[in-house]
Amino acid sequence: MNRVQQMLSQTSSNSVKFKEFMNVVRDNKFPVLFEGEDVKYFDSRLKSYLNKKDWAHIDCGGKEKLLELREEIKKNKDYKDKKAIYFVDADFDDNTSLNGQEDIYITPCYAIENFYIKDEVFEQILSKQFKLSPYGDKKDLYQKILVSFRKSKAEFFNFIEEFNQYVYLIKSQKENISYQGIKTTDVVKIGLESSTKNYNYINEVFPELDVGKYNLRDAQDFFSEKDKEMTFRGKNIIEFLKIYLINLKLDKVQKKPSESRVFFDKKGNLDFNITDNILSEISSYAFTPACLIEFLNKHNN
Repeated sequence: MNRVQQMLSQTSSNSVKFKEFMNVVRDNKFPVLFEGEDVKYFDSRLKSYLNKKDWAHIDCGGKEKLLELREEIKKNKDYKDKKAIYFVDADFDDNTSLNGQEDIYITPCYAIENFYIKDEVFEQILSKQFKLSPYGDKKDLYQKILVSFRKSKAEFFNFIEEFNQYVYLIKSQKENISYQGIKTTDVVKIGLESSTKNYNYINEVFPELDVGKYNLRDAQDFFSEKDKEMTFRGKNIIEFLKIYLINLKLDKVQKKPSESRVFFDKKGNLDFNITDNILSEISSYAFTPACLIEFLNKHNN
């Protein structure tokens, strides 16, 4: 698809979403606009903290399209004063122009997926889904799993760091190198007790990458002093959590000799689904930042 075709396609897409916005307004609902499927995380938070029962969400199909749609709405004489709120991921972008915009919420981390990786989220899952308590008769097992999770997670973040650095450089320099299709498991092998690096040289992950073209120091400076759990790509982070939980579930429910199990000494039942819809499945356990509550409360007035 050439540039003209891309522009026409984008214009057509925005036109469709603008019509969707108009339909929401005509139905007397409060418009809530997202980059993509982020409503899976935000739905319960909107219901809890946004004092508007009649709201409707619009999936804009990307950050750039959301911002373009917002501009189109702001310039339209019939809709420019219509109240709406917009949710965007920080990503590795320079969001300076968006800061201070009262109708835009920017995640304080790379993306909403980063809200799922905190220790307290995993602790809730252990307690409520795996029925393990830090105070019950299986407290030693609870502690053993938690320690192993933290170790595997820390190793994961160490081994995914170089990948994030080059993604940052690719985005910063607007290089035409695709990384969306790279699997997390191409970079890191995720285990219940540890994670290991799954490549020797970065070109095995990025075959098109001309390493000499980039100043890795720029990326290192960007990430310096930043919390990896909050800054690294959300897609990889949620993949780590999904794979870890799937393996933990298999360790409990699969029929196999006790000596081949990692944590559980015998087979047990577990009514806990872990699928590609994980953002919805464990949304209730995810972290809710104070800035989000403040943003939603502000729009109750």
